[in-house]
Amino acid sequence: MATYPARGRSGVRGWVPGGPAWDSLGGGDPSRSQRRWIGGPGGLLKPVAGSDRADCVPLLRGCTMKTRAVAIAGVLIVLVLAGCTHRFQMVPPEALFTLRPGEGVAPLNVVFDGSLSFSEQGAIVEYIWDFGDGTRGLGPLVSHTYPRGGTYRVTLEVYDDRGLSSRRNAQVEVLFSPPTASFSYAPPRPGTGEPIWFDASASTSPNGSIVEYRWAFGNGKWATGETVEHTYWAGGAYPVTLTVVDAAGARATVTQVVVVQGGPPCGR
Repeated sequence: MATYPARGRSGVRGWVPGGPAWDSLGGGDPSRSQRRWIGGPGGLLKPVAGSDRADCVPLLRGCTMKTRAVAIAGVLIVLVLAGCTHRFQMVPPEALFTLRPGEGVAPLNVVFDGSLSFSEQGAIVEYIWDFGDGTRGLGPLVSHTYPRGGTYRVTLEVYDDRGLSSRRNAQVEVLFSPPTASFSYAPPRPGTGEPIWFDASASTSPNGSIVEYRWAFGNGKWATGETVEHTYWAGGAYPVTLTVVDAAGARATVTQVVVVQGGPPCGR
C-alpha cells in the first residue's frame, strides 16, 4: 500500500484501477489541500476523508480523462465520465545523420545518410541537405563530391507530415589536392660551363595558380622563379629539385638528375 498527499482541490494522486499512475488537474482549494488517499495497483482508492469530487486527470501524455470520485461507505469509487480528450504537445521531429568519410583529399566523395531521423508523432516526409558549398540535395540517402579543399558545414533539415521540422549540422574537412610539379631543361646534354635553362611552366594545380617555384641545383646553389638559368663548372650528375607551392598553400616536389659533360674546370 502507498500513501499520496492531495494537492489542492483536484490534487489527488494515486492509481486508476488496473492502470498507470495518474495525477489530477485543477485549482487549489485550501479546504482540501491536506487530504490523503490510500490505495494500490489494481485496487480501489480509499479516502482518509472526503466527499464527492470531480477531477480531470491526465492518464497518458497528451490525453486526459474526466473522472468522478464518489465516497460511499468509506470506499472511493472512480467513475469515468468522459473519454480521452487529446491535448497533444506538438513535438518536432529529430534530424539525425551519418557521413562517410568525414575527411579526405579533394576531390572527396561523401555519402550522407539521414535515415536515422525520426518523428515520435508522425512520419518524416522530406529531407533537405545543404552541403555547405552552395549546393543542395534531397532524400534520406545522398552523396556529394567536393572538388576543392576546405571546411564545409553540412546541414540536414527534416520535415514530418505535420509540417514540423528540425535541423542537424556536421562538418566535412576536405584537404587540398597537391599540385603537380614538373620541369624540363635545355640543352638535354649540357657541357661544363654551358648555361642550362630550367622551365617549370608545365607545373599545374587543381587549387588555382602556382605562386612559388623553388630550385635546388644539387651543388649548393638555389634559385626561385618559373624559368631560371644555371651553369655547372664541373662535370657530373646533379640532382635538380623543383618545389612548387599553389594558391591554397599545397606543395609538391619533383627531382631530375642532370648529367653535365666534361671534367673539372680549369683555373677555377
